[in-house]
Amino acid sequence: MVTVGSVITRSQQTVGSQAVMLQTLVRNTRIADQLISENAQAIALLTRWLNEPATEEQQATWEYLKRKLDEDRLSDRKLFV
Repeated sequence: MVTVGSVITRSQQTVGSQAVMLQTLVRNTRIADQLISENAQAIALLTRWLNEPATEEQQATWEYLKRKLDEDRLSDRKLFV
């Protein structure tokens, strides 16, 4: 049998669960916004690094690293061309 009290209790439970869902959505949106901002900052930093010209030391280190990696390969194919 349905009583007024059971209807009120049921509606309070529904409102309560909707409030919890809304709070979770708001919290997750804030977290997503923060991650997007942090990712954008990281992308900007990496882009700046990529656009900086390599120094002679960096270029020499890269050439040495490529040579050493290609020397230790089991395959005859070079990793870097």
